[in-house]
Amino acid sequence: MLKNLLIGLGLVLSFPTALLAQRNCGAMDHLDRLEQQKPGTKARLLQLDNQIATIQSHQGANQKTNAVITIPVVVHVVYRTSSQNISQAQIQSQIDVLNEDFNKLNADRVNTPTAFKPLAGDMQIRFELAQRDPNGDPTTGITRTQTSASGFGLDDAIKFASRGGHDAWNRNKYMNIWVGNLGGGLLGYAQFPGSGPATTDGVVIGYNYFGRTGTVSSPFNKGRTATHEVGHWLGLYHIWGDEPSCANDDKVADTPLQKRENYGCPTFPQTTSAGGACAAGSPGSMFMNYMDYVDDGCMNMFTIGQVSRSRSILQNVRPGILTSDGHLPVNIKPLDASILQVNWPKGVSCEPNVTPKAILKNQGTLPLTAATISYQVDNGPAQTLKWTGNLKIYESVEVALPVSTVGFGAHSLTVYVTSPNGAADNDPSNDAQTVNFTVIEKTPGLALPFTEGFEADVFPKQNWELKNPDSGITWERTSLAAFEGLHSAYVNNYDYEYVGETDELQMPALNLSNAVEPQLTFKLAYTATNFSANATADTLEILASTDCGVTFKSVYKKSSRSLATIADPVGTAFFPTASQWRTDTVLLADFTGQKNVLLKFRSITGYENNLFLDDVRVASKVELPEPKSELVMFPNPTTGRLTLQMPGNSNAEAQVVILNSIGQEILNEKLTPVNGKIKLNLVGKADGIYFIHVISEGKTHKQKLVLDQTKTR
Repeated sequence: MLKNLLIGLGLVLSFPTALLAQRNCGAMDHLDRLEQQKPGTKARLLQLDNQIATIQSHQGANQKTNAVITIPVVVHVVYRTSSQNISQAQIQSQIDVLNEDFNKLNADRVNTPTAFKPLAGDMQIRFELAQRDPNGDPTTGITRTQTSASGFGLDDAIKFASRGGHDAWNRNKYMNIWVGNLGGGLLGYAQFPGSGPATTDGVVIGYNYFGRTGTVSSPFNKGRTATHEVGHWLGLYHIWGDEPSCANDDKVADTPLQKRENYGCPTFPQTTSAGGACAAGSPGSMFMNYMDYVDDGCMNMFTIGQVSRSRSILQNVRPGILTSDGHLPVNIKPLDASILQVNWPKGVSCEPNVTPKAILKNQGTLPLTAATISYQVDNGPAQTLKWTGNLKIYESVEVALPVSTVGFGAHSLTVYVTSPNGAADNDPSNDAQTVNFTVIEKTPGLALPFTEGFEADVFPKQNWELKNPDSGITWERTSLAAFEGLHSAYVNNYDYEYVGETDELQMPALNLSNAVEPQLTFKLAYTATNFSANATADTLEILASTDCGVTFKSVYKKSSRSLATIADPVGTAFFPTASQWRTDTVLLADFTGQKNVLLKFRSITGYENNLFLDDVRVASKVELPEPKSELVMFPNPTTGRLTLQMPGNSNAEAQVVILNSIGQEILNEKLTPVNGKIKLNLVGKADGIYFIHVISEGKTHKQKLVLDQTKTR
């Protein structure tokens, strides 16, 4: 199981990394993970490769330009121990290595074999630690985050504060580099341009392979791991095409085809070795290329073709970097008030009375004690607020502005600040922010009573909404357990790799305007693997909204023992029996009279055990419990032939599932009643107890059947 695998990973994380002898880049494995999370990723990347090839063919593959591109860099140091909290000098040494290697200024370029020297290329790319952060404030270009995580792998956890790492800065303005303790022999990995989400875009390097001083470990102690991974970030592939048969190229014409990767420090020429050239009579493989796997001391070149591809990628896939001001110092002025962002309104709302909220920030050196904040909706009349307070340099505050009533439809809103401290603003460029929002009419939701048993083949059903922020494990329909029928909804917390991730299952809007003491009831099954005080806890929360999902109020929240439906923990993956379910009730009296109420189940994983839901019902109290329509089955016991009399003599198509006493499925068919009856024939089946499940018109009926054919013998 995954939990056991992670124990093994912990052992690997503690293994002395200095004993590693071979380079291990995880870029392609990371690409495989992205493909699993979002199928079609590799196809889109191939399409992008073809587009770049077309662009290069029009420009000339070896196009030369004198324009130097500056890339602002932010280094996110994520550390658990003091040795992992690498020094600024070590970080700067890595920036120096990148600038040498990408501009053909590396001292060891003299080691490039004579046959390949004419092919050596100058990227004309300069890397600089950022001097202004995404908010426009001065920065060293280094963030430092202390973590409780013992180490990180290919799962991108290091890139999220919620997982013990640090969130990415805007990838359109910065190259993000995360430095931390990597396990499993991994030196680093990168996300290829155009292959994944903005929140994970960047480069990850082990703290003991970053730079050429400090904590670095030989033979990867000259900063070439970052050179290699930044090459991937710029769209370069491994020089051998990631296969041993000479069938795949690295999309660059002047890098000779070679059989596979090279390790250590080979001797030139490499012609017949495992990592040798594919073509007979060639100068051999270009093992000294930064995109091979040799030790740091044996890497020394990019090719002119790699230069062309990388610059085409920057210009066409990462164009925001070309105009980024992240590397420019901040010119701090004495009097500078800014609107940093508009917190509200945004997105879609059904509330026509809008109270804008914006962040006022002091960007100047003088304290900000007064300002005029105004806003306009769709260029209409301005609404104004005289603000007073005391903000020191770079301090900010949320300001609520006067209310406005707007009509249904799409709108724009601009908030701007003037007259800081009663004088002219020294930098008007940051005075205003504009956002778009939409106001929709609040229409009545579905009438009560509302029920859902998760028996439909489609999940989630129409008008339900599934929110899965990490694109990983989430709510799903399962046949592994059910209170009634054959299915339930569950979250596989047992195999969830992360702690604190939220997954939401939102119901359709409901109309409670005529409800009397409305209640939500549902069947629940859960236990943990560990109830100790030090264990993390899975949590189930239920939230309600009356403003079309803009804001939600928590109406139910349970975790650990309060959530559990059995007394004892279960160390393996939990799948409940019929007696391990519980009915929980949530009172919805606060929402009586509301015609549009959204309810959602929120699972917050603690990496503990599986959580199941079934038989969700919202109704007035007088309507509970729901009267059950009966299915009549005769004869019972039976000698093999029996009749199912459908409730109300219905002729609606029904799904009939028959399970034996150990849960094996012996029949699963969709049948249409005739005159409200379904005929079944179990002659020849083993005598014993069977369970008949009949799903018809959104309801599930279950009966126990005894098959006894001895009377016919």
